[in-house]
Amino acid sequence: MSEVPLDTYLLEVDEPVEDLVEILPERPFAPSGVQVPAELLDQLGPTLRLRRTPPALVEAGLAQRSGALTPIGQHLSRLHRSPDHRLRVDATTADGQAGHLEASFREGYAAVLATPSPLAPQPRGQRYDVDPFVDVVDAAQVPGVLAAWIGLRPAWSLATEPATFPRHYLDDRLRSPTAPPPPDADPHLRHVWNQTWTRWTLRVTAGPTVREMLRTTRTGMVEVRPAETPGDIHLDAAHSSVVWAELIRCAHACTL
Repeated sequence: MSEVPLDTYLLEVDEPVEDLVEILPERPFAPSGVQVPAELLDQLGPTLRLRRTPPALVEAGLAQRSGALTPIGQHLSRLHRSPDHRLRVDATTADGQAGHLEASFREGYAAVLATPSPLAPQPRGQRYDVDPFVDVVDAAQVPGVLAAWIGLRPAWSLATEPATFPRHYLDDRLRSPTAPPPPDADPHLRHVWNQTWTRWTLRVTAGPTVREMLRTTRTGMVEVRPAETPGDIHLDAAHSSVVWAELIRCAHACTL
């Protein structure tokens, strides 16, 4: 078994530790289920009140040509149209590529709608303006699906200084990777600033949870929180294990 190399940046600042990013290489998000136009999912009901059953629903195994829903179509309809709770993640890259994942929970199951993920590496030329994939899974599987979609993996989380600064620095950096950090940024913050960023948000109907996060290429996840001073934000390094625990907590809250 080959040795894991040392983290180049941390070695330069006299912290010789293994490069955690090399332990688990990035993997593309692999959606499960069937691909269905989102507008057709909203038409699923006890009966399809349409003159003609859309071929996409028949091909996906959700409806019969007669218009009646199949058993899986009926289950999906209940989850999608009348959930107990919903959880949604949205992500946007610096060049404007956007995607989302939404999980609708009911009776121990979840209907998961997912586009290709801007947070996980995708094949060259991947389009994001495509029909979502939809699948019905056990609610306990949702945290794992979320972790794959946001590209969660081991990384060293760096405490940065200043941790609190005006929001406009962050907004400028999200618009342009060449935007400078705050003038008093320490080496850790400058290192985080030089990574490739993808912004994502997590919203849950089971409570007031709204999280704003950054996924950085080599320094893991960073949480963005409002600071006490209006117009300022606070950056918190979010260890992978903490993010994983939060995904579990949010998904579990949607089952209660």
